[in-house]
Amino acid sequence: MQLGVIVKTNDPEQVWNALKFSVTALKKGHVTRLLLMGAAVEITTIGNARYDISDELTAFSAAGGALFICETGPRIHRFNHQVPYPLISMPDSVDLIEWADKVVTF
Repeated sequence: MQLGVIVKTNDPEQVWNALKFSVTALKKGHVTRLLLMGAAVEITTIGNARYDISDELTAFSAAGGALFICETGPRIHRFNHQVPYPLISMPDSVDLIEWADKVVTF
């Protein structure tokens, strides 16, 4: 199955859950694409000892997941750090959702 996972929060627990879900889906053989929108563009700067976002991002990448960032998010949220993932346009974001058999949001 092709899964589209949309994350739109910078809450460490919710982001961690989205990543854990996505890694589990990949391990079960599902093709998984993760789309960060809104505050989720801060994914590389959030996390804590309880919710290790960095480890989950590594596991997601190692399992073959693809992560994209909606291009308007970094500008609107004044995220000044370098964005380590591909930026995609809103039409590309729609294409990702059309590609997916199922979509999950966090």
